Amino acid sequence: MPIPIRWEDPEQTIVRYDFEGHWTWDEYFAAMNQIYQMFGSVEHRVDAIANMKPGIMPIGGSAMSAARSALRKLPPNRGVIVIIINPFISAMLSAFKQFDREFGTFLRSANSVEEARLLIQREREKAAQPEQP
Repeated sequence: MPIPIRWEDPEQTIVRYDFEGHWTWDEYFAAMNQIYQMFGSVEHRVDAIANMKPGIMPIGGSAMSAARSALRKLPPNRGVIVIIINPFISAMLSAFKQFDREFGTFLRSANSVEEARLLIQREREKAAQPEQP
């Protein structure tokens, strides 16, 4: 499977999936089903790192429609999803966040896995701070 999925940490708080080489929409949806199960296997917040940089998107099909369909099924314990991007994915993500602002609240982008981890850490710190009146 060109979209390997694993827990990024032993506490099972970050799911990481790496798009490798050519992948298909069927493989994408199969991977998302596995991710839903992983999120559902724990009760705490789970963030995700989607490393799309090394992968090659399928030519056919609508990326925005596929992403929207998959993101709508994420369980309530999902935190942020950080997408590691190349310039093409960056343009698509920007357009997607404008097109569907609901997902803009939890989608982030990074240039590397290290940057993604830092973004998640910062988001968790923000979430842990009490709201000020």
